[in-house]
Amino acid sequence: MAVANPNNSNTNVTVKLLLADGTIKDTIQKNLPPNGQTSFVLTDGAVFGRDLSSSALFNGSVAVCASQPVGLVAIGIEGGAFFTTAATNDPCP
Repeated sequence: MAVANPNNSNTNVTVKLLLADGTIKDTIQKNLPPNGQTSFVLTDGAVFGRDLSSSALFNGSVAVCASQPVGLVAIGIEGGAFFTTAATNDPCP
């Protein structure tokens, strides 16, 4: 996942791992400097590695909430194929 802050001030970003019923399983927070960006792998130990396993399917979603508008791209590789996932602008849970 890649997140960019196009603003001229710091932006607080919260990434929430949601179960299928909408309850929050885990969260992480990032602070992006003005015009800053970051990327991370959701299955890394420092992110949601303890909650997501490559040996088990996860039925849920990820929500990205920010104090200001941000750019977001979700990317991945599955079965050797590269993919991107559309991001929506729904209210953050």
